[in-house]
Amino acid sequence: MSYDLVVFDHVQAPSDHSKFLHWYEQQSEESCDPPELASQALRLFFDQLSREFPPLNGPNSDIDNPKLTDYGFGPCSIYMAFPWSQAAEARQEVVKLIQKYSVGFYDISDPNAFVWWPPRHDQFGVFYCFHGNNEMIASDLPLSMDLDEVVLRLLPKLVSDSDFLGIVDSNGVTLQFMSHKAGNRFWMEIPVPEKRGSYGSYLSPAELHARVESLPSSFSISKFPELQFQSWDE
Repeated sequence: MSYDLVVFDHVQAPSDHSKFLHWYEQQSEESCDPPELASQALRLFFDQLSREFPPLNGPNSDIDNPKLTDYGFGPCSIYMAFPWSQAAEARQEVVKLIQKYSVGFYDISDPNAFVWWPPRHDQFGVFYCFHGNNEMIASDLPLSMDLDEVVLRLLPKLVSDSDFLGIVDSNGVTLQFMSHKAGNRFWMEIPVPEKRGSYGSYLSPAELHARVESLPSSFSISKFPELQFQSWDE
């Protein structure tokens, strides 16, 4: 049993989930060697990942290395079968590299067949946890959405205490919102880890919608004058 992940050239892959799964089946039937990968980003991804997780087969394979990984190559995708003992570390490294090289990600081992596309320049990264619906997207691999999708699909789900929504701009700055008192007010903040604190303030439901609907393309403290610094150590 192995921990299986796939990365792919998101430019070549269809964005519709069911069409993507069919596309990947075709990819898996067309094998190629790493130098023949269509995407330079995929080649760079493999070159860096294989230094940490070397290929199972090849001239430099070391049978005693616990990180040996079985790789399979399609024209626009790379399949990876990691040892289960390395699953957590492998996922962490893959998630870091897909964002560095802007390639897509397909978690075959996820029962929901999770697929991730790199955000476009006109989109934000989003992560969230909605307790009432048991919906969660982790902050290390945010989904890509435009602002209209955030307003229409996600804001209405901020209803239970401690529901939260994070929005990440193209510079990696996070603006996040948390529901308090069952949606009667919302905490908005920009975390600043190097200062061990956040700039934040409370919003009413009407203020929340107005603020999110008019978000700038990039976030900075100067663009949100209502936010006040709160130390995490207090």
